[in-house]
Amino acid sequence: MLISTLPGCTCKFAQLVYYNESYVGICSSVIAPNSVLITKRQ
Repeated sequence: MLISTLPGCTCKFAQLVYYNESYVGICSSVIAPNSVLITKRQ
């Protein structure tokens, strides 16, 4: 499981979807709960 930590946001990619050379995951935070996060593959 890939875990990415952003300011005020902890993203856990339980289900990865490869789209346009990027991974789409669910980001949970107080400001934006269940928001969609797109991160490019390192």
